[in-house]
Amino acid sequence: MAPDSVPVNVKYLRFVFWPLWFVLVPLLLAWLTMQLMLPADEHATSLLGKVRAFVQDQPVPALIVLFTLFEMVLYHYRHSLPLAGTAGVAGRSDVPQDLRRDYEQSIALLEEAESILKKYNRKIERRVPSSAREELRDALDELRERIEQEPFDAEAFTGAHELAARLTNRHLRHWQKSEFREYAESI
Repeated sequence: MAPDSVPVNVKYLRFVFWPLWFVLVPLLLAWLTMQLMLPADEHATSLLGKVRAFVQDQPVPALIVLFTLFEMVLYHYRHSLPLAGTAGVAGRSDVPQDLRRDYEQSIALLEEAESILKKYNRKIERRVPSSAREELRDALDELRERIEQEPFDAEAFTGAHELAARLTNRHLRHWQKSEFREYAESI
């Protein structure tokens, strides 16, 4: 099933999955954690006592920090959460759990590579030999085909993903965003 042709029931499930796991659950966990930390001991000098005093004095910032921490943990384990397989990665429920992160990364890789090739076309033509550009385009096309392939072929996808990532890194790394820039832009 191609990422663009997501069945209606999966689309609705995704509308339930994301708000449930990434809004309601972290908010509930943050609120429960705050409740467990109250009331603060006024004479506590331990770290826990200081944290409790902060939570009591600054409940909104404490809730925001706790929400963010729980959100980060849940997002890290998003492929293992209940309903994750049914909700699917990019609309696909047939991607094995151990390949879901790679599947997401491959979609991002395709988007980034296409953007770089389009934006820096002239510079790439000058610095990268035509045979290398052709090899890169073929690898990206192969990866796109493996992403859209029905049924999903894990072995073929893994090979295509590794080749496309290696060639993209080799030939386009001068134009790729650094990790620091990626984080800064997302913040």
